Amino acid sequence: MLKYGTAIISNPTMREFWRKDLLDMKRNGINIVKMLLVWEDVEPERGVYNYDAMKQLLNICEEIEMNVLLEIRDKNRGFPRWFVKSYPDTMPVTADGTPRLNGSCYNNPVYQEAISHFIEKTINELKTYRCIKYWDIWNEA
Repeated sequence: MLKYGTAIISNPTMREFWRKDLLDMKRNGINIVKMLLVWEDVEPERGVYNYDAMKQLLNICEEIEMNVLLEIRDKNRGFPRWFVKSYPDTMPVTADGTPRLNGSCYNNPVYQEAISHFIEKTINELKTYRCIKYWDIWNEA
């Protein structure tokens, strides 16, 4: 079967539209959606995880038989503020040593350990959803 899809950005304030939007996509021939799971949205405080919004979306996808490509990401506002404040030395720097205001240094061992933990926790939390057909970790990283 040819996969015909689109991306959906889950806005927690627009939950009442999720089912209708997904059903409209399905009616128009879309059979897979790419969803973004952003680290900061899920773990806004160190050790405090909230997958409720993503689970609500995935439950709808299960019910209507919509396939999902789930992208786990940390960039584009994805780093939790607590991480950046706790580990400022993980921030990337320019060639002249000036710290960049966003992102993290992917080669930093502290970052690697933290992000690996988040990825593992996320996969364990969501792996039972049959609608997730593909996992994408750090698209365009």
